[in-house]
Amino acid sequence: MMLSKFLAEWFPKAAATLDAGPRAPRELYQRLTYICDLLKAIGTAPDRAILAWRQEDDQARCHVTGETLVVGRAAPSELIILDPKLSRCHFQIDVRGDRAWIRDIHSRNGTYVNGKRVQQREMLHGDIIEAGALAYVFFNRMV
Repeated sequence: MMLSKFLAEWFPKAAATLDAGPRAPRELYQRLTYICDLLKAIGTAPDRAILAWRQEDDQARCHVTGETLVVGRAAPSELIILDPKLSRCHFQIDVRGDRAWIRDIHSRNGTYVNGKRVQQREMLHGDIIEAGALAYVFFNRMV
């Protein structure tokens, strides 16, 4: 898929910012950084699970291709979400065989699954993860 089509489909605000020219260079830089981080996280291996979310008018998803995925607002997280309410390393998804678990990584604001605060729990297909200002939907591709 061409980058412009990808941007238009998954990141309409970023695509609109690109079309707007120098109108908002800081926002453009933040959006492009976010997109690059997302693309690095997606990788090319077959996905084992998918996290999907919506931020403002943008929607995104991350394909979990390895055994673990750390989500947070800064490195060393593998999936970086620009959300000031997230901890640097907020939560981790572990995939083993056809099962997956979520673990809160001592986050300040907590990690919630289906409305309940969790430290660690098995994830089921369709579970809703709330962390920071966003809600993520977990799709287990191994079942």
